[in-house]
Amino acid sequence: MKRLMALVLLTACSAPDQDPRVAPGMLRNPTAPIASQADVTQARLSASWIVRQQFVGAPAPLGSTLTLAPAGPAGDLRLQATGANCAACPVTETLLKTGPGRWRAAGDTQFPTDELWALWMDGDNRTVAIGTPTGRFAWIMDRQAEGGADRIASARDILDWYGFDIEQLEPVR
Repeated sequence: MKRLMALVLLTACSAPDQDPRVAPGMLRNPTAPIASQADVTQARLSASWIVRQQFVGAPAPLGSTLTLAPAGPAGDLRLQATGANCAACPVTETLLKTGPGRWRAAGDTQFPTDELWALWMDGDNRTVAIGTPTGRFAWIMDRQAEGGADRIASARDILDWYGFDIEQLEPVR
């Protein structure tokens, strides 16, 4: 009887057959809580960025360098992609501000049509994790092509916290 009870308890505590966090083909558990970082503004994002990590099979970055600049007083951003890795460059896109730390591509774009959320940015504006609440897209951008391993690790931790399957993240360079 003791063995049967132990088996029942062990079975009840065992992991399910499939990881409930992320369904096959998804990058993010859609039931996980998620939030944008409200203090990430047009001014903080206005810079040249290098995409350092992205999800396998997700939309690739448009170029080696993404430059974000102010596009009006409402907090909109102008994105320009340039570089050797960008076949269609230069590409310019307007990102309309939709809320605190949130933007949406305005035109016919290669970017996701979902809102892009700034999920985390370090205090010195050097590294940012951008993603969509739907989990179809996310990447980690940095001001430099190398270095900042602690900040890249923090961005990965935030993506993990928000339900993204970080095992699918890969370095771009």
